[in-house]
Amino acid sequence: MKLLILYLTFHFIFSKKLIFVLTHFRHGARAPVSLDENNYDLFKQKWLYPGELTVVGQRMHYLLGRHNHERYINQMNFLSKNLNSNEIYILSTNFNRTIQSALAQFQGLYYLNSSFNDRINDNQKNFSNPPINITKDIQNEINKLNLINSALPQFLQTIPIHIINNTEHEMEIYDVSYCVDKVIEYANINFESDLFKNFTNDFNNKFSKSFNKLLNQIGNYSIPYIIDLCDQFISDIYDGRNLNYLEYFYNIKLNDLENYCLEFGRINSFFSLITDNDTNLLFSMMTPFFRELLNYMKNRINLDINNITNNNSIPKFVMYSGHDASLGSMETFIIKAFNITDENFFVNPIYASSCFFEVYKNDNSSNKKFLDYSDYIVDYIFNDKLMKSWNFNEFYKTINSKLWSRQQIYNYCENKESNNELEITLKYIILLLLILIFGLFALLLHLIIKYLISDDSKLNKLL
Repeated sequence: MKLLILYLTFHFIFSKKLIFVLTHFRHGARAPVSLDENNYDLFKQKWLYPGELTVVGQRMHYLLGRHNHERYINQMNFLSKNLNSNEIYILSTNFNRTIQSALAQFQGLYYLNSSFNDRINDNQKNFSNPPINITKDIQNEINKLNLINSALPQFLQTIPIHIINNTEHEMEIYDVSYCVDKVIEYANINFESDLFKNFTNDFNNKFSKSFNKLLNQIGNYSIPYIIDLCDQFISDIYDGRNLNYLEYFYNIKLNDLENYCLEFGRINSFFSLITDNDTNLLFSMMTPFFRELLNYMKNRINLDINNITNNNSIPKFVMYSGHDASLGSMETFIIKAFNITDENFFVNPIYASSCFFEVYKNDNSSNKKFLDYSDYIVDYIFNDKLMKSWNFNEFYKTINSKLWSRQQIYNYCENKESNNELEITLKYIILLLLILIFGLFALLLHLIIKYLISDDSKLNKLL
């Protein structure tokens, strides 16, 4: 029976036709974003630079790339075994840690010796030296690498990383600095809520005495301070730093502090762009991401409906390297758009967390003469768990109904009135004014004609 279930599960997953994937992931482990002038954190740990990707973060994304190689190349034959750069499009925010995470993940997706596209022949080698002097030492080093027909050591692959910008990508608008006043307003509202006050009280009850001793301070800790403290602590933990002295000398239980910080991070990510009663900031800031996602999906489906297989202008695998705020807000958008009530649906976007939107052609469509959007389904996967599936029509209509126009986003962030009721009222006022002007013009025209007719009658009598 177990074998039958396993077979049916395998058949269901791999007999569907996968036509598009977008993966949105958080960067890997990094240094804390807030350090003192000597690059020390609150736990006396030295870092090179604030906010930069660590070797742990690089390894995380390399392994994530290897996982994706196994799924999308070896198991599903979705991506070409030999790299075809037209199939893949990589986007990143303009941060070192997100760019490097995307590079590391790509190296896992097409890892060393996994494909052999970039061969160089003997004739090409004769033209491979740049127009500078390559010393014998360098040449000897190259010879020791035994490149043979590999352009780079061990057939290392390269691919462009595109930085998100507003001329090419709708997603560029997702930039909280553009709407920073709203973000601060929402944060202040949330920090005054009972939920966040309870988290603050919990921290101070459990840890304030110990941290006062460690940091030589007095009193309780505010939410912004706790956020910085947790960020630095989690960075230390993920970097394998030895913090055992906190337990020995300050009675700070590492497991308790880690659990607290992870849960607080989960709540803070969920509420980064919403309050209990307001989702406007969420829908406005996440509109660019979801609009671009829908466009990619529609374009790939249209190609499939028309049986076009040789179009290289629309990628089939899109990678978007972002942050906990962008990934967490994406999760919250889905929850709010589809009215999902399951508390476990939101997953804490810890380092190297990733989601996948996979679009499949439904098996039931194979006998249809003409295909339409209802013949496609969307799977939403977070890390390696299938969270939900939708018919594409349902997914598209629900998401699209929550999207804002670009002008609405700009007006909202600049605190301009832009609600639909005001726009409709203005349209009615303009319409009424036009009707009034037309009525006055018609009345004037009527009086002129009547006057002219009256003059003609008088003239006729005289004659």
